[in-house]
Amino acid sequence: MDTLRTYILRLVAVVVFMVAMTVPTVDARDFVVVIDPGHGGHDPGAIGRRGKEKNINLNVALKVGRLIQNNCKDVKVIFTRRSDVFIPLDRRAQIANNAKADLFISIHTNSVARGRNVRGTETYTLGLHRTEENLEVA
Repeated sequence: MDTLRTYILRLVAVVVFMVAMTVPTVDARDFVVVIDPGHGGHDPGAIGRRGKEKNINLNVALKVGRLIQNNCKDVKVIFTRRSDVFIPLDRRAQIANNAKADLFISIHTNSVARGRNVRGTETYTLGLHRTEENLEVA
């Protein structure tokens, strides 16, 4: 489980650093990253033998946020939650929109059947092919 957390943390950090490095040449203002630890409160997400998704997501999100804050002084980090509380989806989008976020990272952890190995990651982006639906969510 620790290996998976480390892998996720490194992957997210690389993505954030790559995006953040391009910003100072584009705009003088801080680059804003909103980190959204998925689930929370009464919504546990996937439940495994070693824990609940909501707790894993929160721990990873807080570590990624600290990593960014310590290494990218021109990046402002905002969390949708910092504790085990439930934040509705529309409120999460509202937090990002109010902050005028340049990057929104929602962290989730898939469950794995016993005896299976964990490999790879999943990355989703809002694409132009569903612009109207995407804007409705945002």
